[in-house]
Amino acid sequence: MSSGPISEKIRAAERVKLALSRRSLTDFLNVVHINAGTGPVPFGTAAEPWQVELLRPKIPAFEALAGIRDPKAYKGPWSFLSVLARGHDKSSLEGRLATWLLLASNRAIHGYIIATDREQGQLILQAMRDEHELNPWYAVLIKVHKNVVTGPSGFVEVLPADAASAYGLRGNLFIADEVTHWKNQKMWNAIDSGREKISPSLMVVLSNAGMIDSWQWKIRQLARKDPDWVVFERPGQLASWMDKERIKKVRMRMPPSEGDRLFDNRWIDAAADSDYLRREEVQACVDLGKALRLGPRVSRQIGVTNYVASIDYAARKDRTVFCIGHEDETHRFIIDRMDVWQGSPTTPVSIQRCEDHVFSLHRAFSPKVWVVDEYQMAGTIEAMRAKGLPVEVFAARAGQANFESAQWLRSRIVDRGVAWADGTGNLLVETDEGPKVETLLDELVGLRVKRMPYGYRFDHENQKHDDRAVALCMAGLRSSDFPWEGPGVRFDGGLRKPGG
Repeated sequence: MSSGPISEKIRAAERVKLALSRRSLTDFLNVVHINAGTGPVPFGTAAEPWQVELLRPKIPAFEALAGIRDPKAYKGPWSFLSVLARGHDKSSLEGRLATWLLLASNRAIHGYIIATDREQGQLILQAMRDEHELNPWYAVLIKVHKNVVTGPSGFVEVLPADAASAYGLRGNLFIADEVTHWKNQKMWNAIDSGREKISPSLMVVLSNAGMIDSWQWKIRQLARKDPDWVVFERPGQLASWMDKERIKKVRMRMPPSEGDRLFDNRWIDAAADSDYLRREEVQACVDLGKALRLGPRVSRQIGVTNYVASIDYAARKDRTVFCIGHEDETHRFIIDRMDVWQGSPTTPVSIQRCEDHVFSLHRAFSPKVWVVDEYQMAGTIEAMRAKGLPVEVFAARAGQANFESAQWLRSRIVDRGVAWADGTGNLLVETDEGPKVETLLDELVGLRVKRMPYGYRFDHENQKHDDRAVALCMAGLRSSDFPWEGPGVRFDGGLRKPGG
């Protein structure tokens, strides 16, 4: 059978879709296919009631911008703020609306997606690209490049929120993506003050809830009182496609306040934002160590062959920390030993002392790998490799490494996936009240959340430290690559002489 008549029917159907789309945004949304999880379906069929409510005031504004409605006759708002929990189709929906403008607008579209960085902004472009593959009837007309999308009616370009040329932009469409992650208000001021250069101009702001009393909070408060703005904000999970069990697992890797913000869409107080690990959560790991009868070790335990070790070095102000541990038969990370040294401006911790200690520890534990922060340790790394020690350089303070470390430590502590003997990592420090023993528990409870564009990391307050936490993460993250190989020998917790 010839495929000619079938192909012609397909082309005729595509022409109908294109004609409908150029008639109205509503018609476009009714025929454009999206991936609804079970396969491609028309957005108009899959849209949930809250999405219909969100779109109701936006559609007339987009159609007025496109010239399908008379812009002079349109008296509605030109500015929209959507504050929704993570996973609620914010970026994909705006990409869908931008695609329609480039496809159907009677006016030239000069659009800009402003995000924390180009990589974040490209998520909208990726969403547009994904939907193009589901809609071949318009894909030939819309071209998605690395940082810009073009169509018959104009372009939409991705810009980072710190772009120096922001004050010169002459756009009539601005999509401000994930504003809570913007570093400062400069880009916002540049866009807001420049919108009068071209009239009409449409502004769409996408955001999770953020920090109370931040500049983003203040803009949200002003927008809620301004008749020229429409604010759509709802608490909690609205989308039926969000997996509650998966969210529960993800939240375990987050500070409580971060979970409240991202998944409950709650604006949080600055004091709550510092809530990373609670005392009872860390104490449970200490109690687990007691239940397992863990004790400080000076050498490897019989039957344990999967030790990993780490070094976080600091000569004067911060601490030098050596951490040795292993993953046990239940996939917990056991901290077998943690040595903490405090230097000072007058008596810094010497590199030679570190190297001597490394070689001593290696003889005692034979770790599968040494994870070392390269800062000030390049010579030590060379010396270790020259003696045949397995060394891996840790990407210290890099964004993704910080995020992974913070997630790993948070989830392991909350799930009692880390254990150590009481006294492990203790350090005697001088205070105004006299000598005091500072514990690993004290340091972990004192950690604070620092929100970053890539997610978050842990930090410490002034006059406090996070070096033990960093060394713990360096070793712990690598331990899963060396799973338990022992014969099931119960961890005895006893002291053993080197080599025993």
